[in-house]
Amino acid sequence: MVNLGRSSFCGWKAKRRADVGTFALLLEDAGTDVRWIKDGEEVGQGEAIRFELPSGHRFEIYYDMEKPAAEEGRKSVLKNQVYKSWAKGVSPRRIDHVNLQTSMDNKRIVNYLTETLGFKLREYFVNPDDEQVASWMSVTNLVHDVAMMTTKNSIGPNEMHHIAYWLDNSQDLLRAADILCENEVGFVGPGKHGISQAMYIYVKDPGSGLRVEIFTNSYLIFEPDWEPIKWCYDEYLKHGSTIWCDRRRDDVNREQPVKA
Repeated sequence: MVNLGRSSFCGWKAKRRADVGTFALLLEDAGTDVRWIKDGEEVGQGEAIRFELPSGHRFEIYYDMEKPAAEEGRKSVLKNQVYKSWAKGVSPRRIDHVNLQTSMDNKRIVNYLTETLGFKLREYFVNPDDEQVASWMSVTNLVHDVAMMTTKNSIGPNEMHHIAYWLDNSQDLLRAADILCENEVGFVGPGKHGISQAMYIYVKDPGSGLRVEIFTNSYLIFEPDWEPIKWCYDEYLKHGSTIWCDRRRDDVNREQPVKA
């Protein structure tokens, strides 16, 4: 796990420019200290607000962001795509989600995200004492834009578990596994999560030590009355975390006589 330094934060783009100020008022009404970021204070970004969750994780909400064109030689022939496909390495399409880790009460942070910022709880996991310890939330149709994990392994309340990058399909994920192998980079997977139903590979950035997830498939949520999915401890261990990834079964691996 990586501790988020004083300058680290997760940025979220608002739907409208006016929403930045609206969120500032909502946050202040909820007792949250809000810092305004001036236009240009961060390179390429317009006016924004920065604040902390009860856990100390820092979020920023902005709207205006420069959209520089790709330089010659890297520009795609497709007008609706900035860069060439497969220009280098795994070539993820976009950032999919962030997974945050904390030592604090999970429901307290989830309630803050849902009640103050409008996130919707999609799936969650409880421990043997029926305490909520992991939650997957979104403000889009994705299963999660952000996840929050509570664990005793945390050395502090505001840590980063991983950041996930999206690939278009499972074939791209297998291609990523080949690229990692060819570069002698260790990884976990490919596998499939039960929660989110996504295929994944986990790998650690050698510089920062940050865990990176390469992520594809999953499912989308369109129902406005979606009810959060609860995973109990035994269910999570059996299928929730990983429904398959090198699952070894004795009745498959053991040599048995075959009748003619």
